[in-house]
Amino acid sequence: MAKAPASPTASEPAVRRRTGGRSARVKQAVLEATLAVLSEKGFAGASIAEIAARAGVHETSIYRRWGRPADLITEASLLFADREIPLPDTGSLAGDLIAMHRDGLAFYATPLGHSLLAWSASAPSTPEYNAISADYWARRGAFLDQIFDRARARGEWASDEPIGSILPRLIGPIYFRHFFLRAETTEADLREIVADFLRTERPAG
Repeated sequence: MAKAPASPTASEPAVRRRTGGRSARVKQAVLEATLAVLSEKGFAGASIAEIAARAGVHETSIYRRWGRPADLITEASLLFADREIPLPDTGSLAGDLIAMHRDGLAFYATPLGHSLLAWSASAPSTPEYNAISADYWARRGAFLDQIFDRARARGEWASDEPIGSILPRLIGPIYFRHFFLRAETTEADLREIVADFLRTERPAG
């Protein structure tokens, strides 16, 4: 019979397992695989089985970490949005908002962006899915709030209202025009829409 390993003494501390490294790599691999499958096959054609196969993990690992496919897609969406729709810094609030809209429209014109829009539009209106959507926009709003923090520092914006509260008024006209009216949105249109928003929303400071 093999002898059990000796317990570490006070002068021989136990070697601790490094944590976080592999877990972080697996998480990144799953998120990247999710984006790849959505880009190639769309929301309707995406499956956890294929995502798991591409990421080199078991399906149970995905369900254990994310619980529901919608949670996985939400986190992957945030990853891609933060990476592909970077925070603009043009030196002015108007310039930042125009750049933000421009990058957003370019993103949603891609196959992956279209798939994410389709997922958002087709998700059932249940408390669970509504909470996921609210969480996505709250986290995205907190990211974009940096634009208004800089504007406050420059004296361009005096309101302390969180960007999440005004986000529907900020992006609503753009997305209604582009995705519902299916009208071409030119650079001149973006400038006009942002100017209208600022005239209406910007408080005197």
